[in-house]
Amino acid sequence: MGGVAVLKATAEDRVHPEAMILEAPFYTMLNAVKSRLSAVKAPTFPLANLMVFWGSVQHGFNGFAHNPVDYAHQVSVPTLILQGAQDPWTTLEEVEQIAKNLQGEQQLTIFPETGHTLLVTVDKPFWQQAVRQFLLQL
Repeated sequence: MGGVAVLKATAEDRVHPEAMILEAPFYTMLNAVKSRLSAVKAPTFPLANLMVFWGSVQHGFNGFAHNPVDYAHQVSVPTLILQGAQDPWTTLEEVEQIAKNLQGEQQLTIFPETGHTLLVTVDKPFWQQAVRQFLLQL
């Protein structure tokens, strides 16, 4: 969620980083809720829509518009996205679409045997290599 927060803040011109590293961002808030409900075999419709709606009311924002895939259109700083290929919450296609929507240079690094976890703890040398390579290109 931290990567999405930085992506949103950058898209809304609240912060001005020189570059960003996003790890396992979600595609849209609604898709994130649907994937969690699917994991526990709960019906995604209408439950996901109701949860996003009620969360929006409770927290004073439009959860249906909280979509990293859309924020990416407004971001032009170099961005590294790190993603586990086996992530049960966000598909590779969704993460690829976020990367494609970025307006600046972007690099997508996939951890092939990894799900949704802190990626540095899974394969530290691979993580370090990806981050080092990205930072050296700045």
